[in-house]
Amino acid sequence: MPDFCMYNQNNNTVMRIKRNIAVSETGFVFDPTSGESYSINREGQEIMALLKEGKNPEQISEAMCAGYEIDQASFEKYFYDFIGMLRQFQLIEEDE
Repeated sequence: MPDFCMYNQNNNTVMRIKRNIAVSETGFVFDPTSGESYSINREGQEIMALLKEGKNPEQISEAMCAGYEIDQASFEKYFYDFIGMLRQFQLIEEDE
C-alpha cells in the first residue's frame, strides 16, 4: 500500500497515514490493528485521494476551494479538524 503523507503547516512535521490502514474508493477506512472501521464523506474521500497523491496542505486547500464554494480559511479549519480526527483515531503517524 502506498505511503500517504502530508506536512504539518506549523512545524514541517511529516504526517503519514499508517501503512496498514486500508482506504477504499468508496470512503471506507479500515484499521486492521484495532479492527475499527470508519466511513468518510465525499469531501473526506477527495482529501484522502489528494493525500495519496502526496499533496501538501496548501495544494489540498487550493484544490478543494476550487472545487467547492468555500473560502480558504473555512476549508483549512475543517481540514485540520479532519486531520485531528485521523490523529485521534491513531490513523496517522508523524515524523519530525
